[in-house]
Amino acid sequence: MKVASLALSATLCFGTSVAEAQVMVDMSKMTCGDYRKLPPNTAKVVTAWMSGWANQKRGFNKINLTAHPQNVAAVERYCNFNSSATLMSAIEKSLP
Repeated sequence: MKVASLALSATLCFGTSVAEAQVMVDMSKMTCGDYRKLPPNTAKVVTAWMSGWANQKRGFNKINLTAHPQNVAAVERYCNFNSSATLMSAIEKSLP
């Protein structure tokens, strides 16, 4: 997972100009520990994905931009104490 995280970070930092690289990350395997090690800009992209995944899973088709930072904070609090949990399970367990 560390390799995938580094590859994702490199792609996001340097764009696709590096040989038009495409990186696939299996989000079902990303752990809280992996997420906590991401650079801030990459973590922002992941939190956008988290929001979309959580909203779709609940059948929502609207985004509450006010709640987003609070939801991210709730997931991060959970991850602080559960670094081996998958990020997807952290989302499910920490959001209302």
